[in-house]
Amino acid sequence: MNPELKKLGLSSRTSNSLYRVGVNTLDLLLQVTVEELQKQVPDLGKTGIDSILKVVSEKGFKLVGQDLYEEKQKRNKLNRNAFSKHIAAVEREACAKVAEQSFGVIGSTIALAIRAREEQA
Repeated sequence: MNPELKKLGLSSRTSNSLYRVGVNTLDLLLQVTVEELQKQVPDLGKTGIDSILKVVSEKGFKLVGQDLYEEKQKRNKLNRNAFSKHIAAVEREACAKVAEQSFGVIGSTIALAIRAREEQA
């Protein structure tokens, strides 16, 4: 492994993946686009790409396509969070309905508490 890549603080797996495709210095790395990393570097997943972008940014550089990649990552995270909140709301409503149907008056009180919790979430 090229010491230059090792000095960047990348994991061995990430450094080795880059080395296998001929990227063994920071200068060569800066000539690679994010899309090329995604499509042409075997065994380099999201974690490896994220660590490369972090290291490059810390050195004061950006790869071509880095802004777009990071924006997509943020958007995906927001979508996952919204989906998780939706699932939690559906689960709370299902619990409230079961409580109402199964436990009569007490169940109605439990259902009210569950739904109140939903409004707070």
